[in-house]
Amino acid sequence: MQIAWLISYVNGLPQPDRSYTMCRILECLMSNAVATNDSSMEYAVINFYTKFTVTAWNKAQKQMANSGVPFELCRQVFEVLGLVRKYPGANVKSRKMLVSLVERLMDDIQPVSESNAELQSNKAIPNIITSIRATLEELKQQPDSDHSLKQLLKWLKWLFSCLSAHHSHGQPAPDQSPYYHCSEDCECYQRNKHGMRMFIHDVEKCKIIDCLIIAAVSDADSMMSNIARELLERYPVNFCLRAVQWLHNSDYAYLRFCLFDAIRFAKQTNTCLLYTSPSPRDS
Repeated sequence: MQIAWLISYVNGLPQPDRSYTMCRILECLMSNAVATNDSSMEYAVINFYTKFTVTAWNKAQKQMANSGVPFELCRQVFEVLGLVRKYPGANVKSRKMLVSLVERLMDDIQPVSESNAELQSNKAIPNIITSIRATLEELKQQPDSDHSLKQLLKWLKWLFSCLSAHHSHGQPAPDQSPYYHCSEDCECYQRNKHGMRMFIHDVEKCKIIDCLIIAAVSDADSMMSNIARELLERYPVNFCLRAVQWLHNSDYAYLRFCLFDAIRFAKQTNTCLLYTSPSPRDS
């Protein structure tokens, strides 16, 4: 997925907004990838993360930690999720290493969940950690168990949701998600990629903007709303609608773009009316 346009946007922001925006956008991309299992969004996460320096991420993570958000632990859960998905094709030694990796991550998360005031309020986290440990023991006894592997992935997804900055009290994503996604395995991607390379790049922009719109609305996050609005000013809603209308499962996305743009226009109109309305005369 080509995201140079997104990197350029973030680099143009002043501090401290840039650090917060980096973390928030990465979290949105991770949440979308976890909810949809979209391989292209997983690649977008890796691409976005590696385009900034370690120093920049350390600064951003410190800022998030100061606000009570365990951003780095959330990111590590995402990484582990990607590795666990490769478990079926791994050899015996690699499988043991993956199990040990998940165990060490639980050892890191448990004390933080007990000391962090924000996480203490989420009573699901201790039960999730206990369930993950029990599932790991099952995998040790039955390394080829598909059921145990599916359970482990389910619990890790739920843990990610609990650690996510703006979804601390959220429930696991449903099996049928309103997200739309298109990867290289999709028929629509195969149908259009050879003669319409620019079209595919437009679709990738829309996927990310849609991801940010969902987060902005579901979290009532004014800063994310501003980011989505600014991106829609660069890539107008008509541009987005032309791209998504050719994809499978895109009706929800089409409606989200229309509604978000209508809300954006209504707020702009309301602001203009407030500034242009005559002041009441003194009686």
